Amino acid sequence: MIRSLGSAGLALVTLGAGLGLYLVSYSVGAERSGIAKLERQIATDRRDIRALEAELRVRANLPQLERWNASALALGAPKSGQILESEVQLASLVRPHQPGTMPEADVRLASVELPAAPAARDVRVASLDAAPKPTLPVLRERAQPGLFSAGFVAEIDAAADEERTLTRVALR
Repeated sequence: MIRSLGSAGLALVTLGAGLGLYLVSYSVGAERSGIAKLERQIATDRRDIRALEAELRVRANLPQLERWNASALALGAPKSGQILESEVQLASLVRPHQPGTMPEADVRLASVELPAAPAARDVRVASLDAAPKPTLPVLRERAQPGLFSAGFVAEIDAAADEERTLTRVALR
């Protein structure tokens, strides 16, 4: 039968089969899109259900919350004088900063002095024990009042000295 149709008939049959496969692929994609939409809706509904269950648990414990409020929390509805009309009223309640209310702290800025580079020379090391130990940069501090207290800086310095000692012991 295909021989009687010729090449034009064969082309039409192939075109029809291709069109049919495209339509099946399109409908599968549409179904997948619908399933993804339903899954998103299910996830949203589950989240809403969890929120409603939590609210229900709170409302079920309302007598317990009232007992806690009466005995310890002492919460109440705001009075008419507690409600503000604008941000300006809220800002008027803030006390201005007064110098001297905050303790002055000792501020120190650190600067690093790198050791001078050694002159170029031919150095041969026979073993790791005989190798020269690297020198660490020396920190110099300039005191400026205002940020950290002297006690705090002393604690940090002591901790740094202890860490340097532990590092030297670990390297040996």
